[in-house]
Amino acid sequence: MTGLPDFENTILDFEVDKFETNYKDLYDISLGNMPDNFRALGKIKYSGMFSGFYDDFITYGTISTDIGDFESDINIKYKEGLEKATYSGSLKTAFFKLRNFMPEAKIDDIAFNLNLKGTGLARNTYNVEVDGDINQLSFLNYTYKNITAKGIVSQESFQGSAQVRDENLDMDFGKRIDMEMKKGTKWEIIKENIGRKGVFNNRD
Repeated sequence: MTGLPDFENTILDFEVDKFETNYKDLYDISLGNMPDNFRALGKIKYSGMFSGFYDDFITYGTISTDIGDFESDINIKYKEGLEKATYSGSLKTAFFKLRNFMPEAKIDDIAFNLNLKGTGLARNTYNVEVDGDINQLSFLNYTYKNITAKGIVSQESFQGSAQVRDENLDMDFGKRIDMEMKKGTKWEIIKENIGRKGVFNNRD
């Protein structure tokens, strides 16, 4: 650790055996720049490596929260606040309650291993390029498995391509998906493995 007592210009480089924090602590450390939806994470535990400045760093390790755990290898920069943060790297989870963290996504639980490159960490500013595997996701009371995806995710939509190889759904697509699933939206899904076409209506 070099640069003290000037904390904003101090270089941090250390391994963490066990670190516990919560939304309030992170809010204070980030000087009030922590998005409100991070409250849903509850108690946060971290073990791994941290290197860089407090607002421009690389983190490689394991993150445990009340709604899911992650393996991370990510560079995060938030000199202009988390709403304008930039980040890149890889993120993996075996289970995460996505809807608790981002209710607009309409996806309940998710498991993935993705490469990420994005801007914004607040619910209304995130825009993330994703590329990798979605092992499973729960949507409209069904858990889909074996998905690969490449595209851009924002609060409004997913724009890109994906392949689904679930036992009940074999599908390739490349188009925009509305995250909010507004009333009247129709999805035409070709179920090749059962030889028929199904149309799902969202009536919420």
